[in-house]
Amino acid sequence: VTRKVFLDISIDGEPAGRVVVGLYEDDVPVGARRFGEIAAGQKGVSYRKRDFYKITGNYIQNGGLRTFSLSGRAKDTAQFAGGLDAKALASEMKTLDETGKRPKNVKGAVSIVAIDATKPPAKPKLIARDGKFEVVYEESRPDPNGTEFCIAFEDAPELDPTNSVVGRVVEGLDVVRKIASTRVVKDNTSNLYFRTAKLIGDTRAVVAERGFNRPYAKIVISQCGILGTYSCKVLSFLSI
Repeated sequence: VTRKVFLDISIDGEPAGRVVVGLYEDDVPVGARRFGEIAAGQKGVSYRKRDFYKITGNYIQNGGLRTFSLSGRAKDTAQFAGGLDAKALASEMKTLDETGKRPKNVKGAVSIVAIDATKPPAKPKLIARDGKFEVVYEESRPDPNGTEFCIAFEDAPELDPTNSVVGRVVEGLDVVRKIASTRVVKDNTSNLYFRTAKLIGDTRAVVAERGFNRPYAKIVISQCGILGTYSCKVLSFLSI
């Protein structure tokens, strides 16, 4: 851990406690620094007022800066959140995997969503442009922008293929569990009618799936920032 950031949580407007995250900036520099900069508001925006929209049996997920924009264009997120997309995070994950040094999504891990593993491939579409027909590819949904994050309150290996671990909870895991105990919309993905609707591309199934595991309560980060910095290197220096 190189430095700590704090996330003050509120549930339906009532204070729920503080979560302190220790960052791995030496080991996961791209991801950890991006998370730290947003939490500290160093780019002009932060996780303040951003909500936790997904709660599963072993992790909670924050929506990040999905809707932030000054002009309605994606480049605003690039300017203020450290990157237009999550390609740098995905590249870092690959490098750490090759060296066997990538942290895993174990209990207490904090990770940034870098890859959308469930995104279907782009669909070809024939359009007319300048009097000629050409094929363009339409994406079903945008790729992760590298600002959404998850906090695991139990081991969550299913996040390893998609999420870059940037730190761990050093204080406040009880607060995370309090969030996790909130009542949520029932996950109905095993329902035969839902599975059939999704298979045939029914848009109602897509809309319904987005609501699964969503808490009924409004859970937001009421305040966040840098808690303090420290480094074991200082001890090494003093011992010389």
